[in-house]
Amino acid sequence: FFFFFFFQAEDGIRDAQESRGLGDVYKRQPQNPSIFQTIKKQDIHSENKPEMKVFLLLFLTLSVLSQEQYTVVNRVQRRPDYFTQGLFFDSPTTLVESTGTYGGSRIQRIDASTGQPILVKDLDKNYFGEGCAMVNGKIYQLTWVERTCFVYNTDLFLIDTKPIMSEIKEGWGMTSDGRYLYVSDGSSKIYVIEPEQWLLVNQFNVHLENGKRLSGINELEFVNGYILANVFGAKYIVSFRADTGLVIRIYDMSRLCEENEVAYGAKWHDKGNDVLNGIAYNPYKNCLLYTSD
Repeated sequence: FFFFFFFQAEDGIRDAQESRGLGDVYKRQPQNPSIFQTIKKQDIHSENKPEMKVFLLLFLTLSVLSQEQYTVVNRVQRRPDYFTQGLFFDSPTTLVESTGTYGGSRIQRIDASTGQPILVKDLDKNYFGEGCAMVNGKIYQLTWVERTCFVYNTDLFLIDTKPIMSEIKEGWGMTSDGRYLYVSDGSSKIYVIEPEQWLLVNQFNVHLENGKRLSGINELEFVNGYILANVFGAKYIVSFRADTGLVIRIYDMSRLCEENEVAYGAKWHDKGNDVLNGIAYNPYKNCLLYTSD
């Protein structure tokens, strides 16, 4: 089972007074930054799935053999100012990417091998782009606090807007199982939406086997009945059941940012603000692309 990951940036602050001139972009500091150290192995439910091999394309290519082990085998450099918020494959060779920041948000189709834009749709400067997903030939893009979800056709032409339900505190991550949309809002909650009628049909908490909930759930990606997710500000990825939220695996990515700084220099990495984000499953090659910085 193979994954591709590529690394890109999302700043850790969304406060205009604290940002470093990058567009007062950024999400609050993590609510549980040390949770990885507090999770015990026995708290993670095991479904006896085979160990996953993960390739990271940072655009890093690496192999994750267990929760703690991986080997970087390739890196592909891309611009550090895209601030990936959502990412998914729409063809064997292209991805759709949603980027953040006020005045810099966009929805774009990019080349999967280089990360370079092919088709770009800019958002109005008053909107902060977040997660994105596709269902039934329609592309959905969340906004952070503007309580709006944009709907596009496959040519990225805006065809509709939807209000974000009151139960959802903010727009963060989004993915799809081909029928429903799954949305995160930075808490432990996952919201399940029927897109045609735009109805909230279910919600559940991401949790360990001992019942402990994981807050800060951010970018999402549906893969064969499970959802991979970043926990905002943390250096790991969780995999949980898409029907119950039960965490079945945790992948420790703590070495990646340090390795990126060594590979590309400090200008490509900001320890105070860069976080893991952007997960895209490629069903055509059974692999993943992953972004961070």
